[in-house]
Amino acid sequence: MRTKLLLAAATAVLAASVAAAAPGGRAKIDADGDGAISLAEMQARTAERFARTDGDRDGFVTPAEIEARHAARKAARAERGERADRPRREARADRAERPGRASPVDRFARRDADGDGRLSLAEFQAGTTERFARLDADKDGSVTREEMRGRRGARRHKNHG
Repeated sequence: MRTKLLLAAATAVLAASVAAAAPGGRAKIDADGDGAISLAEMQARTAERFARTDGDRDGFVTPAEIEARHAARKAARAERGERADRPRREARADRAERPGRASPVDRFARRDADGDGRLSLAEFQAGTTERFARLDADKDGSVTREEMRGRRGARRHKNHG
């Protein structure tokens, strides 16, 4: 169970760069303010997250570091008076148990290209590159608000239709 939690946190960190591209987080990731997110902007944001997660500064992120980062963020939310466990997290956990969905262990292992049990920056960013390619519907090298909306709509349709 603990391994699943660790790896779910790892996946959440990897997915966070896409979540930051949502309308509420757009200003943070759209560094040049042009209204579109480039791959370089997404990778820069992912590199920042990697640096914050790499607690021992050895250039690799382990499941334990991901768990520590997750715990620190949860504590910070609690200190600010926000709900520590958001309903969205519960929904994500429910989705993770669906048949056909890769387990957190499998998702971490898929990102861990060299199989050493830790993620380098390149391995960490590989997921960002893959997600960017999926989000960039018109393949013009940038993700616009409309592409983000289209992706969310497609996911909703797939999940409910």
